[in-house]
Amino acid sequence: AMKESVDEDGGLIVPEDITTKITEKRRQFDSLANLVDIIPVSTNKGARTYEKYADMTPLVDVDELEDIDELENPKFERIKYVIKDRAGILVLSNDLLSDTREALMEFLVNWLGKKSAVTRNVNILKVLETLKKQSISTTDDIKDITNVTLDPAIEETTIFVTNQSGFNYLDKLKDKNGNYLLQPDPTNKTKKLLFEKTVHKISNKFLPNGGTKSNPKYPLIIGDLKEAIKLFDRQQYSIKSTDVGGKAFYRNSTDVRVIQRDDVALADEEAIVFAEFTGIEVIEPPEKDEDKAVDAGK
Repeated sequence: AMKESVDEDGGLIVPEDITTKITEKRRQFDSLANLVDIIPVSTNKGARTYEKYADMTPLVDVDELEDIDELENPKFERIKYVIKDRAGILVLSNDLLSDTREALMEFLVNWLGKKSAVTRNVNILKVLETLKKQSISTTDDIKDITNVTLDPAIEETTIFVTNQSGFNYLDKLKDKNGNYLLQPDPTNKTKKLLFEKTVHKISNKFLPNGGTKSNPKYPLIIGDLKEAIKLFDRQQYSIKSTDVGGKAFYRNSTDVRVIQRDDVALADEEAIVFAEFTGIEVIEPPEKDEDKAVDAGK
């Protein structure tokens, strides 16, 4: 019997539905660079001078004609940067470029842009990983960080940053009345608020869990990342191609080179807290007597 399941019995004459159009898989490539402070620079190394934080003492009272004591000096510190070249070359056969009908170069430019975002994510996370982790287990622990640990000036611009797993856990938390702890942001429907502060969700690939697989610790970065992290940008990623330079002429290829030059530094470690949690207990305010009476009536 002739049948399409066997090539020689008819399968070879059945056309296949194959498309050569490149379909990109939709994934999150939002760069953490959007949350930190990007400083364009014009040299390959340098430094920025910051006031060194210290407790201030008040001026002392003096009587008329009494000698005035000398004040303590303000202190300063420098945050240094050394620009690093981050680069790669993509080799494309000229036969491939000639024979394909698809917009391959346009696709590759977008692909390299994603690679640049991933690169910056990795280097920003390397700096964040140098911070000492603080374990939290209740909603009051989070409030202690925002209200007490962080300076009031930082608290005003504080955001929360967590990964998919941490966001999923927080998004399921409810109070005693069944209301979710995370609330929609009325100014941005794609975001949610925790204690009226924006929660940014980063892919688990770029902001992984701590701990172990069976006992993960979810990250929760609290504070102002623009104050804490400085990204010194010497040159935004650039793409150039050649079909005659280097080895391209000998192997009949087009070589695409991508380079980005930057450095990431921790400028103010007191502007953020890197917290971790395995679980969060929702602490409710104590019930008032009238609330108890209402519950009893129900």
